[in-house]
Amino acid sequence: MVSKIILRLSLIIGIAALAYAGVNAVKAPAVSQSTAFDTYEEIELPFDALRSGRDGRSLDAFDTTFVIDDMETINGWTHYDLTATQPAYWHVDNVPIGDANAPAWWVGDVNLTDNAVAPGGYNNAWQQHLESPSIDLSGSSAPVTLAFKARWKVESPGGEPVGYDMWDGWNLQVSTDGGTTWAVVPSASLSIPYTGTSSYAFGEQWCLGTGIPAYGGDTYAAAYTVLTANLNSYAGQADLKFRYSFYSDPGFSAADDSSYYGLIVDSIRVSDAASTLLSNDGVAGGGWTAYAVEGGGIGDTWDFEDSTAPTGMTGIPDQVYSWNAEHRGIAGLNNALRSPLISLPDTSLPGADPLAYQQLKMAYYVWCDLLDSDGDDDGSLDDLYEIYVSDDGGVTWTRIAYDYAYANSDVHPDAGDSGLGWVRRESGLSTGGVSGNINLTPWGGHDIYLEFRLQTDCNNDGGIGSGLHVDYPMVIATRAYNTDGATDNIVVPFPVTVGLARSWQFDFINEGVVAIGPTLRYRQLYTKPDGTNQGTDSLKIASGTVLNTNEFATISGITWTPAVAGSHRIRVVAVVPGDQDHSNDTTRTPVNAPLNGLFNLAVDVQPAGCYELAHHNRDYDVVLSNPRLVRYSPTEAGVPAADADTMDINTVQVMWNWDPTDINSLPDGTARCQLKFYGQGPDNRTPGALLYTYEEEIDTNETISPFGGDSLLNRWWEVDLSMVPELKRIQGDFWVEVGALDSVDGSGLPGLLALVTPDQDTTDTHNYTRRLDITGEPILASPSRFMIEVLTKPTAWPDPITDLTVIRDALTNDAVLRWSPANRATGYNVYRSNDLNNPFQTLLTATPIAGNTYTDSGVLASADKYFYVVTGVNE
Repeated sequence: MVSKIILRLSLIIGIAALAYAGVNAVKAPAVSQSTAFDTYEEIELPFDALRSGRDGRSLDAFDTTFVIDDMETINGWTHYDLTATQPAYWHVDNVPIGDANAPAWWVGDVNLTDNAVAPGGYNNAWQQHLESPSIDLSGSSAPVTLAFKARWKVESPGGEPVGYDMWDGWNLQVSTDGGTTWAVVPSASLSIPYTGTSSYAFGEQWCLGTGIPAYGGDTYAAAYTVLTANLNSYAGQADLKFRYSFYSDPGFSAADDSSYYGLIVDSIRVSDAASTLLSNDGVAGGGWTAYAVEGGGIGDTWDFEDSTAPTGMTGIPDQVYSWNAEHRGIAGLNNALRSPLISLPDTSLPGADPLAYQQLKMAYYVWCDLLDSDGDDDGSLDDLYEIYVSDDGGVTWTRIAYDYAYANSDVHPDAGDSGLGWVRRESGLSTGGVSGNINLTPWGGHDIYLEFRLQTDCNNDGGIGSGLHVDYPMVIATRAYNTDGATDNIVVPFPVTVGLARSWQFDFINEGVVAIGPTLRYRQLYTKPDGTNQGTDSLKIASGTVLNTNEFATISGITWTPAVAGSHRIRVVAVVPGDQDHSNDTTRTPVNAPLNGLFNLAVDVQPAGCYELAHHNRDYDVVLSNPRLVRYSPTEAGVPAADADTMDINTVQVMWNWDPTDINSLPDGTARCQLKFYGQGPDNRTPGALLYTYEEEIDTNETISPFGGDSLLNRWWEVDLSMVPELKRIQGDFWVEVGALDSVDGSGLPGLLALVTPDQDTTDTHNYTRRLDITGEPILASPSRFMIEVLTKPTAWPDPITDLTVIRDALTNDAVLRWSPANRATGYNVYRSNDLNNPFQTLLTATPIAGNTYTDSGVLASADKYFYVVTGVNE
C-alpha cells in the first residue's frame, strides 16, 4: 500500500524507530555513464556505500547553479517607487466581450490573461480612480440622481482580520471643492447598498483605516446591474465631481485567477428634476480623468550598502555589499529592486540532451529585518516582501513568491530565521500561504527581469527594524527525463529471523518531468545466501497515488518471512511504462564481500529463535566520542512474546570510526574501549541498574577492513558474551553503553559510526549520549542512530535454585540434598566445600545428574561442616 506522498528531502520515520533522511548520508560514487544518458539496468553498490539505497541519483544530482549576481557592485540593478509609477488603468475598451453596447469604462490591465468578459483583469496593490468632469448643480433642484450600470468580479470576502469584512473593492465618492477632498457616498444613498462595510484594501493596504465601505466579490459578475445614487443633498453646489475608486490589496487578484476582470461601468447619467446634466456611454475625453495613486509616491528606500548583519552568511563569497530597502517607519511603502536582464537556460530541449534542463528554480540570501510581520496578531501579514518576474521588458509582472521575517524549520537549505540574520531561501510562499520552490521553469529560454518588492502596512505596531536586505540571487537548473520512475531507501527493520514475518518499505520516486501514477508498479525479489531466490520476481501494484516531479511515495507494509539464515539481498525495481532512464530503477540492500563476514551491512537473517536488535538503518556518518547509549526493547522490535519474555545477550557488534594513525600513535598501539550493560529503567529515557562492564584493548586489525583502500576503513568489532551470567535471563528492556577510554592529544578518539539525522531529530527513544563534559553526566536524547547491534536469544540458562535443603542422616552420616526442578535445566551439578570463600571447591557429580535429589554418602562426622551448591545446566 502507499502510505503518503512527501516532497523530497523530508524526513521519514521508519518502522521500529529506524530513521532515514534523504540528505547528509554517505553516498556511493557516481557510476560511469555515457555523455548523453545512463544505460545501466542496475547499479551495484560499492563497498563503502554501506547504505540501503542507490548511488544518490536523483534530480538534485543533476543540478547546476547559475549565479545571477554576487551583488558586490551595482551592476545594472535599478530601483523605484511602485506607488509613484503605478499607471492609470481606467480606460474605454470593448467590454464586456461580445456586448452589443460596448465599449464601456473598464479598470483593467490588458497585459494580464484574457477571460470571457474582458481582455485582462486587475492586479495587486492597485489604487485607481475614474473622475468625472465638474457638474454645476447651482440651479438644480431635487431629485438629483446619478445612474449607471456596472458589473464586477473581484476577490471574494472571507478570512479577513478583525475590523474588516471584505478584501478588494470599489466605491463611489463625491467632491464639492473641485476634487481637493472626497467623501464616500453612503450606502443609504445607494439603490443597492455596498456589499461590505469595511474594505481591507482601502483600510490596510492604503492606510485609510477601518470602516470604508465598498462593493466587492462576484455576486454581480455575470451581468450588468443598474445602480443609482441619491445626490439631493448636493443640489445648489456649483462644482460637483464624482469618481469610481477601485482599491486592491497585495494578496489576490487576476494574477492568481484570470477570471477576476475588475470593474466595468457604462451608461452613466446625472440628472435633476428638469434635465440630464451629464451622460457618458463609454466615451473617453470630455473632462473624464483616469489616474492612479492619489497624492503621488510614498517613497523609494532601496540602497546599495554594507551587508553586515547579526549573523553571517555561510558559504557565500565576497559578503561585503548587498541591496537594502530600509523601513524607516514609513507606512505604505511599495518599492522595487529590479535586476538587469537575465537569460535563463532553455527548458525545451529533449530530456536526453546533455544541455537540457527541465526545471528552473530561484534561490537567494535574505536578511528580513521587518519586525512588523503581524504586529497586531490578527493573522494577516503586515510587512512583507514579494518576488516578481517579467519576460516582456517589464510591461507585465507575475508574482512567483512572497515571504516575511520568520524562522523556517524545514530541512537544509531553507532552515534558519531570516529575521535574525542572513539565511538562504530556495522556497517561498504562494497564494494561501503554501510553501514551495520558487519556480522559474515557465520562463525557461526567455530573457527576464526579476524584482524584489518591499511592502509595509499602515503602522509599526510590531516594531520597525532595519528593513529588507537581499544578496546573491541564483538560478538552480535541473536536468530530468520526461518519464523517469525510481526507487530508493529500502528500510528493513531489525530483527530479521527465520520464520519471523517482517514488514519493510521503500520509496517510489518520480524523478521525471511528467506525473506518474496513480498506479505504481514495481518488482521485488529476495536472494538467499546461496544465490537462489525465495519466491518469484513478480509484478506488484500500489494504487491511488499520483506523483509529480520530485515527489515520492513510501510503499510500506511489504511482508517478508525469511526461510533460511544468512546474508540476504532484497531488490526492488520501479516499472514505469515509457521510462527513459533505467539507471535509477533498482535499489538493493547492501551485500559487501565477504558475504557473511564482518565487513558488510547486509540484511543478515538469524536462525530461528535468534534475534539481532539494532536501531540504526544500515547507514552511517561520524559522531564524536562521548559515550553512546542505545535502549533495546525486544517487544517493541517485534520479537514474539514467548521469546521476548526472558532473553540472553550473546554477542555485541560495534562499528567504530577510528583512524588507524590515531590508534597507532597511542603508546601501546591499541585503543581501550568499554561496554556497559544496564537493565530496564523507570522510563524510556533512563537506564536501569548496571548489570555488567566489559573493557578491551582494540588494535587496528579489529576496526579496519583488510581489503585496502581509503574507502574501506571500517569493520564490525564483535564481542562474544555468551558465557557472561550477568547478561542472561534479561527481562524487559535493556541498555548498552559504548565509549572509548583512550584519547589522542587529549581530544578523545572519534567514536561510532551512525546515521546523523539532518534536522537533529531527538524524538527517538532508543539513542542517547552521556555528556562527560557536563557535571553530573546527564543522558541526553541524540539525533544520531548508533551502529551498535546486539545478538539475543530466548534464554537457555536455567533459573537459579532457591530452595535447596540439606538433611544429615545421623545413622549413616549421609548428607541428603533436595531442591525443586529449575526451568530450562536438563541436569544438575553438585559442589561441596569446607571454605565459604570457595563454594565450588569439589565437584561431586562427574556428569550432571537428572533428578532433583543427591546423597553425599558417609561424609558427615559429628564435627564436620560443609557447604553445598547446586547449579542447573542446559545441555
